[in-house]
Amino acid sequence: MLPCMPLIASNQKSQLMPCSSSQNMELLHQHRTSTFTSVWFSISFPSHHHLTKCGPIYGIFSTLLFADILSFAVPFRSVAFVACFFQTDAIAQTPAADTAAAQEFEDFLLVSHYYAVRSACHGKKSLEPIAVKLTISLLRHSDIVPVDKAFYEAGIAAKTISQDNMAFVFLNRFLDLCEAIEEKSLDSMDNSDLMDTDIPFEVPLPERHFIAEDKREEIKEWVLAVSVDQQVEQSLSVDERGTYEASLVDAQSKVRSLPCIVSGYPVLRNRIEFRKRSQAANKEDWNKLVMASKVPNSAECQDVLRFLGRWCGAPQNPSYSFQ
Repeated sequence: MLPCMPLIASNQKSQLMPCSSSQNMELLHQHRTSTFTSVWFSISFPSHHHLTKCGPIYGIFSTLLFADILSFAVPFRSVAFVACFFQTDAIAQTPAADTAAAQEFEDFLLVSHYYAVRSACHGKKSLEPIAVKLTISLLRHSDIVPVDKAFYEAGIAAKTISQDNMAFVFLNRFLDLCEAIEEKSLDSMDNSDLMDTDIPFEVPLPERHFIAEDKREEIKEWVLAVSVDQQVEQSLSVDERGTYEASLVDAQSKVRSLPCIVSGYPVLRNRIEFRKRSQAANKEDWNKLVMASKVPNSAECQDVLRFLGRWCGAPQNPSYSFQ
């Protein structure tokens, strides 16, 4: 069953339009999560359910991510799920339907899902590796996630698991992005470290920095210290393909793998497949999530599994049921 979104008055709809981050934040403080998603939902769907513009959605979603209001991940996931349903229906009925908008909603759905899973991993030691993978995978969507936030969090995540080579690359990129934000231009960015990856280069620049200046100085000191450490290389970790481990695209063959719906990493082997969609999961990551859902205080993990049941259908090979 599709999530039910309450209707709102027309004068509320006009509040949620493309605007600055500060205006968006003011709106967020005025509405609870349920009301906010209702506003967003109602302006996103004209009466004929044909989606045409995603501009307002990007502005609001980006603001939420910038502010680290991760409690919005689950409601946004639900709204994006309904949006994808209606857009798929529109494309089926109308040849002129906006397929670009459909892809944008798919991207919003995936990003909000990753944040919801990462939130579910919080505080669970067995799921820490999945949280790190999700954080690094979100770099693939740094055209949606504020780009400085994406690289900062990926660098810190890599650093926490002692992947200093990757942390060095990500945090060095973060510092370059901080300079780009000051200059309001990406023209001086050096992309050589990210060649042969699926991390986008052309991305929107945030209006302001994600973290305060003193924290940026701490990162700068760490990067400078690591740069003279001969044991740390400025390189990304590679997998069995000889490709950056989080990239969906093989650097040599250009074959594109499916992203794991649990961790975001490419599914190369030992996969779990699902019935409704061309979705898959790495078996190791899937099993960790399932096991974590069976212990006390695991409501968030159970919610993730229920959502995946609606989105992807039941897994074909494991014995776990979404019931």
